[in-house]
Amino acid sequence: MFTKLAGVAGLLVSLAAAQASTTQRVIPTLSPQVDAAPSLTPTVYDPVAPNAQQCPGYTASNAQNTSSGFTADLTIAGSHCQAYGNDINDLTLEVQYQSKDRLNVKIYPKNITPENSTQYILPSSLVMQPEWDGKTTAEESDLALTWSNEPTFQFAITRTTNGEELFSTYGHVIVFEDQFLELVTNMVENYNVYGLAENIHDWRLGNNYTQTFWATDSGNTVDGNVYGTFPWYQETRYNAGGNTTSHGVYGRNALGQEWLLRENNITYRTLGGSFDFYFLSGQNADGSSSALTTIQQFTQDCVGVPAMQQYWTFGFHQCR
Repeated sequence: MFTKLAGVAGLLVSLAAAQASTTQRVIPTLSPQVDAAPSLTPTVYDPVAPNAQQCPGYTASNAQNTSSGFTADLTIAGSHCQAYGNDINDLTLEVQYQSKDRLNVKIYPKNITPENSTQYILPSSLVMQPEWDGKTTAEESDLALTWSNEPTFQFAITRTTNGEELFSTYGHVIVFEDQFLELVTNMVENYNVYGLAENIHDWRLGNNYTQTFWATDSGNTVDGNVYGTFPWYQETRYNAGGNTTSHGVYGRNALGQEWLLRENNITYRTLGGSFDFYFLSGQNADGSSSALTTIQQFTQDCVGVPAMQQYWTFGFHQCR
């Protein structure tokens, strides 16, 4: 009996070995050259890279008031420059005074179709999209938008209380291509900007820093792109007499981005999508503004707060 069982067991082992030998996938040893890639210089460090600010910009026309703000047509103001892609000839400008403390500026292609909408429009199902509260008008807002066509379309965001300029593209052109968007805002001297996470950098970002947004599993890269992408900054201005003012800027976009912080301006670049900016006044009921109020406006009205986690889920985590 034991002989028969041993024979059966041997047969099963032989069959299993035969099956394994016929189904096992052979993995070839690859050449080390597959890990090699051409050395590429980022455009921000390339002195001969095309300068998108030499593009013609856009001209605004056909401005129409709406219940929440206004819209206008933007048409390219010269020959296509094709700096890093194909220029979009016709755009739509949409301005909404969404609440007393929040102003939204959208710029997107005029001809949006079901076939190309996902290239330019970020669905609210993926990233929360703030909306008009249904009542705020330009006259009731903490913020005001002014614009000009001299020499090309440019706009500025100011406080209605004292005219303080928070954001201004004056002196720069707007670039909108199918694979490249660029917008530049002027900044005050020695500006203090915080945010644009995730990064391992000084808390105050400084005015000689480039923040790349391309999420990567790199846990401790100093001044490099790491896990998260939060295209939002808060600026605090320390005025004479100990008085401070604060406001926030949120660029709602899920594509690869660069924020170039330089001495006199900040350049916003992205690989696609559209311009979808939210400006937060940070103002309190008494007319003052603070960093705390700015952050509260951002978390409560723009991106929401994280869901409360169950206590029993807190435990060992191999990685963040």
